[in-house]
Formats: sequence, structure tokens, C-alpha cells
Amino acid sequence: MNNKTVEKELTGVIGLVDKVLSEYPETRSNDSALFIQVCKKLGLTSLEDMKNVPLLTITRARQHIQNELGRWQPDEEIKKLRKDRQIQFKQYMAQLKEAK
Repeated sequence: MNNKTVEKELTGVIGLVDKVLSEYPETRSNDSALFIQVCKKLGLTSLEDMKNVPLLTITRARQHIQNELGRWQPDEEIKKLRKDRQIQFKQYMAQLKEAK
């Protein structure tokens, strides 16, 4: 894929995720619910169809929309949980690096 194709595809994913986040508030705090709603918007109904949808891309689009654009924020409990996990992950990675 060339850069223009990737850029167009990612712009489409970000737009779709933004629309889902705006229409379904529960998806702002739950990536599984977000994935399911995105699949529904795409008209996908079978697990076979859904396995080709890039979950990580949807999650990253949500992160971009919430963290970089400041739109469709999750509830405070989820914000805290995500922040705590981020800190724990960084600490864990630092420990692994030190152990080498």
C-alpha cells in the first residue's frame, strides 16, 4: 500500500470511530462495545466477517480521538484505570530493561 492509500483508509476509520463514539456513549469506555458497533456500522454480522476488522486500528483511532482531539471522553473511572495501567506498563517495561 502506498502512503495515500493508508492515509485515506485511516481517515475513514477515524471518521467511523468518531461517529460511533458520538452515537453510542457506552463505547467511549469499552473497546469491545466500540468494536461491535463499528462492525454493525460496516454491516458485518458474522464472526467470519469480523475477524478481518483490525481491532488494534479501531482502538488506536479511539485513543487518537480521545487523547489527541479531546473528544468523546470515557467516564472518570475508566480514565483513571487507563492512566494507572499506562503507569504500571511503563514501570514494568523499565524493570525488564534494568534486568538485562
